[in-house]
Amino acid sequence: MLFRSRMRRGFAIGKVKHDPVFWMLAERLPRQGHLLDVGAGEGLLASYLRCAGSDLSFTGLDIDAARIAIAQKVADERMSFRVADGQDAALPEADVVTCIDVLHYLPTDRQDALLARMCAALRPGGRLYLRDPERARGFAAWWTETWERIFVAIGRHKGGGVNVRGSAALAEALSRHLEDVRVERAGTGPFANALVSGRKPRDSGLAPGV
Repeated sequence: MLFRSRMRRGFAIGKVKHDPVFWMLAERLPRQGHLLDVGAGEGLLASYLRCAGSDLSFTGLDIDAARIAIAQKVADERMSFRVADGQDAALPEADVVTCIDVLHYLPTDRQDALLARMCAALRPGGRLYLRDPERARGFAAWWTETWERIFVAIGRHKGGGVNVRGSAALAEALSRHLEDVRVERAGTGPFANALVSGRKPRDSGLAPGV
């Protein structure tokens, strides 16, 4: 148990220190409002943003009860973490939605369904940010997907497999619901990842959560 605890701590430190998605989101997210994090894990993003001065309130969902238990231990009064699956759980309306390294554990049809649910949870003018592995040729893409398969095999990430679609396909899927869709590189070192985002139209005609 002590070894596992140290492994978790080392992984968390490495993530926030070297993974560019944290500082990228810290630069792009609003300072106030409500953030829904689908696949929140141990709550690293919420903790990082709070340390960076964010005044956002947070709702974090994850299917892994052990990881949510860790998030709950470090949560402040404006952070709420619960065990839930974004595919079927009620999603609160939010000014911004994040989904970091989650979609590629789902089949394509379930990815599209989750995307639609997260977009519906956005308030008009709100933005969705997705980070997922990139489908690029070469070593970086192979290395990234290999590590994702290893994480599934050892139980670090729960899922039935790995289904990487890449930024172009995700951007196309997102454009069915959102405007101003953007793709940015969000990997470092030997890892190939992309940050895909889009904004909900202010006159979409849909109430948040519908």
